[in-house]
Amino acid sequence: IWANIQVTDTPARMDFDLTQRKNWRPFFDNSFPKPATFDTIQPTDLHYEATRSEDVDFIQKTIQETLRNKIIEWREPHVTRWHWLCQKKLQELIKRKELFIVRNTMQEVDQELTEFQNTHNISGFPLQMPYTSIQAILDAVQSTKIFEHPTNEIEFCLAVHIHAYPNNILAVWIYIANLTRKIT
Repeated sequence: IWANIQVTDTPARMDFDLTQRKNWRPFFDNSFPKPATFDTIQPTDLHYEATRSEDVDFIQKTIQETLRNKIIEWREPHVTRWHWLCQKKLQELIKRKELFIVRNTMQEVDQELTEFQNTHNISGFPLQMPYTSIQAILDAVQSTKIFEHPTNEIEFCLAVHIHAYPNNILAVWIYIANLTRKIT
């Protein structure tokens, strides 16, 4: 066990080179020896609570509705139109679990959207983050500025999926895209 003697205890600002005596010292030494019995205080068995699907569904719907309303608000005074067919396709795509997007290339995602690429220019991407709060999600989406377009000649797609893990750990996937009609 090592004791941090650095000025900071913020992990992002710490130096983790344990050979640097100016930053780290052994916790136990001759002046403070390790006890003969040194038992852990951690439980031997960890018990994880099952994540309730009703809660996940509620949070997912809340995120979807809140994002949709915020995008409309962020776009004011412009009209915000939704491309429902593309949105349905994105929702199907994102529901295939987070492993699909992690393991497959964006080219394969693009192949899923080819029916729209004949008539539209599509710009979009997935966002993945742990669920901490709706405000954190709003901040992440707003920072992308994908909704900023100076005209009404644009449509949007928004898909939200939550992949639930035990103990109420939630991975939030958001796929957001905009479509502009190709000029022929």
